[in-house]
Amino acid sequence: MKNTIRLIILQVLIIAFLVATIDFSMISVQPVGAVTLSAGLASAKKITTPINIDGVLNEKNWSVKTAITNDVYSASNNKAYFGLLWDSKNLYVGIKVTDSKLISDSADIKDDDSVQVFFDMNNNHFIHYDLFDSYFKVGYGNKKVWEKYNKTTGVKQATKITSTGYSVEIAFPWSTLLVEKPTEGRMFGFDVEVADDDNGGAIDSQLMWYGGADNDMFTQNFGDFYLNDTKNSQKPPKHPKMSEPTVYHFKNYYEYVYPDDPTRIVRLWIPSVTSVVKGLIILGNGGNGDWRYESSHKELQIFAKKFGYGVVSHAGIIGSNTYNENGAIILNALKSFAKLGKNPELVNVPFIYSGSSSGGASSYGMMNLVPSRVIGITSNVTAGFIRRHQLMQHLKFLQCLLLVN
Repeated sequence: MKNTIRLIILQVLIIAFLVATIDFSMISVQPVGAVTLSAGLASAKKITTPINIDGVLNEKNWSVKTAITNDVYSASNNKAYFGLLWDSKNLYVGIKVTDSKLISDSADIKDDDSVQVFFDMNNNHFIHYDLFDSYFKVGYGNKKVWEKYNKTTGVKQATKITSTGYSVEIAFPWSTLLVEKPTEGRMFGFDVEVADDDNGGAIDSQLMWYGGADNDMFTQNFGDFYLNDTKNSQKPPKHPKMSEPTVYHFKNYYEYVYPDDPTRIVRLWIPSVTSVVKGLIILGNGGNGDWRYESSHKELQIFAKKFGYGVVSHAGIIGSNTYNENGAIILNALKSFAKLGKNPELVNVPFIYSGSSSGGASSYGMMNLVPSRVIGITSNVTAGFIRRHQLMQHLKFLQCLLLVN
């Protein structure tokens, strides 16, 4: 009996010693139902009550603990973390930044203390941005949201100075991200960057969650996130099989990627998928640039809609090569859009072509390549932009004009 009591006392003393010497703060305890995620994969918890966008991140559902640690431009002296939530209307991104010196003095938000959020919503991790990709900038103390293609409709953001730096809270409407029906288990491409400015002027360092410094150019290095349930306990889905895209369609937009060179892209906006498109206004890119965003300008869309016209813009189309290759790319894009079945008339619709510099050469080239379909051009064969109000005047008369500056 005495030996048993001594043994029990010895066991209690050993346990007491272990409790006193172990640093329990170093032990990670997984909550019940939690799922362990691989590197480059994040989970967005489903919520039933919308988040109040005030930058405070004090709602009980927030868990802003995913570390942003990859130095992609100089070594950062900051620490940063993010978290994700979602409901039927919005995707919410919360970010906490530890930064002892906050600066906002530059024309480009990225050159100040700021965060950048990247989306690849068709999750193809490709070598260019397509219709479903977005790149947002939110600056500390800056009330405006910047996006690569001006896709900021309904986006709400707020920043808040904290005792250790600042926090950011952003609501992205699913409609702006071109997601019609968010459902549990869906996976999307995603990344977060934190820029640091310690002494004014240009950026001093960048922290990235998963990708690299070229995230603003292509999506292939992004991480991913998936839509979890309200308990955040759903296992991640398998990554969807990636394939090179050719044709996209979403609501009023089409996009075509030339298979042999994915930097050459054609985008089309139409007034409605339920009405016949009577013609197109095509805007040629200058140089070898990316002018796809031009088809999203409201003034041109309003003008085109009056006549039942669509608006085409493109990227990487070199005007001097219109006759033997690039003209065919544009025509093949229209054929591909027509094959989707929504607007079969696109195979034969007439168009008005406008462009500056290389875009001007494209407009002149297309007039010679398919004269039966070109009802007018506004062409500027030297470098520089044609002011849109001039373009609007030319289009009203639907006449062929050659402007030489």
